[in-house]
Amino acid sequence: MTSTGADVRARELTQALRALRLDGLEPEDYGVSSIERLLSAQSAEQLAELEVRLSLGLVQAASDLASGRLKPRSVNPKLYLYPLDVDKANVLELGKQGNRVDALRARLGMLGDAASTTEPGAVFDEVLLESVKRFQHRHGLAVDGRVGPKTLSALNVPLRARVDQMLLNMERRRWMPDTFEPRYVFVNLADFELKVVDTIEGRERTVHTTEVVVGKPYHQTPEFSHRIRYLVINPFWNVPVSIARGELLRQFKKDPGVIDEKGYELLDGWTRDANPVDPSAIDWASITRRSFKYKVRQAPGPLNALGRVKFIFPNRHNIYLHDTPARSLFDRTQRAFSHGCIRVKAPDVLASTLLQWQDGWPLERVRSVIESGERTVVSFTQPVPVHLAYVTAWVNKDGTVHFRDDIYKRDESLAQALLR
Repeated sequence: MTSTGADVRARELTQALRALRLDGLEPEDYGVSSIERLLSAQSAEQLAELEVRLSLGLVQAASDLASGRLKPRSVNPKLYLYPLDVDKANVLELGKQGNRVDALRARLGMLGDAASTTEPGAVFDEVLLESVKRFQHRHGLAVDGRVGPKTLSALNVPLRARVDQMLLNMERRRWMPDTFEPRYVFVNLADFELKVVDTIEGRERTVHTTEVVVGKPYHQTPEFSHRIRYLVINPFWNVPVSIARGELLRQFKKDPGVIDEKGYELLDGWTRDANPVDPSAIDWASITRRSFKYKVRQAPGPLNALGRVKFIFPNRHNIYLHDTPARSLFDRTQRAFSHGCIRVKAPDVLASTLLQWQDGWPLERVRSVIESGERTVVSFTQPVPVHLAYVTAWVNKDGTVHFRDDIYKRDESLAQALLR
């Protein structure tokens, strides 16, 4: 506070409290309206009240964001959960002076992310906010400007470890071809991103990028190269035996009605002439994983686990690209949730992009066939190379260095062989 009224920090904190609605919290619970009325105060008494209200609002908001508004056991006595609250003294200390802010600014400056430096005691200003966002972007984190646990963890990685990470990925690059094909698809599993590359006027250009979901750590997507030979619009999903016996059987035994509700059908074998089986004729209570011999297939439609489009490059790993009805997963920054196949956020756009190199399907035609609901196979006259890679460090064309988490612990195994 100053003798003439609220300073910049008071107004910025008020804006932050008002923005708590974005976190699902009610700003009025932290006294925002009362605080806003005091921002133009001039008397010492009112300015003192403003400082108290700001401090209380800040501490309460930090506590609610860190550990929730309610104690779990007050909601349900069977919940044995004990979230850790914030250190309220540290919250106020960060808000009052800049020791930790200075340390953050110095670290970002050393890493090349700080746009400028200021004298000791500086507050967390807009310049520092943008520096944090730049750092988060380079590390594949949520770009929100908040120094949360994941951002703090990435900031504290020793520089020696980052150098080693770059050395590991330089070795990976040597495993790849010196030059790629004129046109290809490249998926970086560690970055959860797919890009389509075309050579235009002698230069490689990325013509399409999209987010992807890759295999869970215990269903890791392998690294290999192949060629996309065709795509299927409105595909069936032939459920792998491991999923049918390991996951779906539990659902079917609990409620056989799920079979019809989600568009599944049971067949008495895996041959082309296999016959449908009536689920109501099965004694589900007696079925075990070992005795479950049926083929499970899911019909095309909005509930199909493969979504509306799948891209096939026949390989021994049985991996392919496909759509998904689970759209919310693409909102996550880390997207390792599949059984190994790669889920694509915008399959219609990807299909149209690749078909431009074939018979030239515009996006409207792809979407029209999707809406028809008809299963449609489109063969490629020119198969498109696809490369599934795992890269946790690289340099962009603008010179910025990017790092990603070692989600599959492949850096660890490579480091054992290369750096020890």
